[in-house]
Amino acid sequence: MTSTVAPVVGRPIRGLSATLYRELLLLTRDRVNFALSVAPTIIYLLLLATSMSRMMPVVTTGGATMAYGTFITPTVVMSALLSSSMTVASALFQEEMSRMSLELWSHPLRRSSYFVGKLLAGLAVVLGQAVATLLLATAVLDLDWNVTQALAMLGASALTGTTLICAYLLFAVFVREFRRFMILGSVSLQVLLFGSPSFYPQEQMAPFARAVSIINPVTYGLTCMRDAAVLNWAGVLPVALGMVAFCTVAAGIVVRMLARRMDNL
Repeated sequence: MTSTVAPVVGRPIRGLSATLYRELLLLTRDRVNFALSVAPTIIYLLLLATSMSRMMPVVTTGGATMAYGTFITPTVVMSALLSSSMTVASALFQEEMSRMSLELWSHPLRRSSYFVGKLLAGLAVVLGQAVATLLLATAVLDLDWNVTQALAMLGASALTGTTLICAYLLFAVFVREFRRFMILGSVSLQVLLFGSPSFYPQEQMAPFARAVSIINPVTYGLTCMRDAAVLNWAGVLPVALGMVAFCTVAAGIVVRMLARRMDNL
């Protein structure tokens, strides 16, 4: 009885661990391209931030007043989160083009284990880049955060990164052509980042840009991270709950669409 049940119970765990290991290798093997996809934007943002902090030492947004370094640091982290999330989603196309997906689904692999493994691997990469970016921004922008603020910021970054990964995976399962995904995804990185209150408060944006920022999901990720940095939990909670709800719905759709892809292999 035990020998019959054990493999069934252990199979999802083995499938999850194998998927997690494979995804981490897939995402981090080409370290040069991986670093180049993030480093230029971060360097540009940090150079811009140091100049802007001299022009605008203090920022007031949403009723809270903070130093410009605190205001801009989530923007620098967000640039890394966006790039990493797109890289995670593009792995779906790499698997199909290399016929790796056919090999994967030829074995007893649960769709939920595959999705969770991909999400956890992407989240590990996103958090690693968020920590590195946060440390760099802290050194360059001379932030005076305490440990609680830094941990709150990382927690908000993890939630924002998870939401972005789910969003780009959702985008990837509906856009079947890799070239189209890369073009639209690359354009979206700039539109999402610069069409949000990333460099200045939403109240000071031009009317059209402010209207775009209202429907821009990056706006709410930045809000979540900024409120976490200043320990404004009343502002964090509504946005965090919205992100959790989106991730739950997006995960269900992605898993269902992956099942359709598996059937078409």
